[in-house]
Amino acid sequence: ETEKMKKAEFILGALVLVGLLLKYFKIPFGGAILVISTTFLAVLYYPLGFILLNGIRSRDLFRSTAFKNTNWKSILVPLVVGFALAVALIGILFKVQIWPSGDFILGVGLILCFLSSTLSIFFLLKKQSVFAKRVLLRTGLLTGLGLSLFLISDDTLIDHFFAERSKEYRETMKQLQENSGNRDLQNKLMKLDKQHYESIGD
Repeated sequence: ETEKMKKAEFILGALVLVGLLLKYFKIPFGGAILVISTTFLAVLYYPLGFILLNGIRSRDLFRSTAFKNTNWKSILVPLVVGFALAVALIGILFKVQIWPSGDFILGVGLILCFLSSTLSIFFLLKKQSVFAKRVLLRTGLLTGLGLSLFLISDDTLIDHFFAERSKEYRETMKQLQENSGNRDLQNKLMKLDKQHYESIGD
């Protein structure tokens, strides 16, 4: 059953990449695929990452033999790593979707991934090299992707994804990113959004 979880992880990871590509090229349903696949993959990592990273079969989870060769380190570290991976994934989602606090969540996720990698190497590399490789592979991939997105400003993303909208719309959206609680900017953006779709209908 661990193999099934690995397959599910691979499929969801592939869908995340597909969603990112579709989103970048503004192909319909790219955002929906990204949201769904990222959410499920985040859940797979936390709290289920404990099973995945330790290579425990889910049907053996409640059997004492499943933890015969484990200690507190091999229980705590997978939980920390799974949480870090989940936060990084949600941060990537928020960043690409240009949702509020995207940079903050992604930044926290990147820091946690770095700490998780360091913790894994420090505690487990010598005694459980297979586990360390599992952790480093996942944290490395997400850190690379997350860092690449983190270095892209929200303004750049807005100009790319909303290039067909008016300059006023894009500027209002940029202002709203800096002050997400501003009701006047929210109302103005909704009004501009409505005008855009009305112009398309005409």
